[in-house]
Amino acid sequence: MEVLLPKLSQIISGVAPCVFDIDVLIRSATIKFIETLLLKVGSHVEPYFSVLATHLSCAMVHLNTGVQADSLRLINLFVRHTPTLLARHANTLINNFINLISRKVRGWY
Repeated sequence: MEVLLPKLSQIISGVAPCVFDIDVLIRSATIKFIETLLLKVGSHVEPYFSVLATHLSCAMVHLNTGVQADSLRLINLFVRHTPTLLARHANTLINNFINLISRKVRGWY
């Protein structure tokens, strides 16, 4: 963990855009990496969580339905590992989540 903490900002800034990559393999690897990172650094991710939440929001409203589906996997990951941090960004994320599931229910995708 001591090796990760000084570079955590750069790591998160570098990996976060991959959550809405068109390639499903990149998205899957990114989600696994973020989960591993959260398990290693725990609450130390707090100063950078807004970066992750912003990219999650972009993934939720992305035109690619695969990206949208994987955004739900990322939400699940945050619910399990960082529920308090997720709650702090709930206003924006809940609105995007409602829009995402309401489109799917109406059969827009």
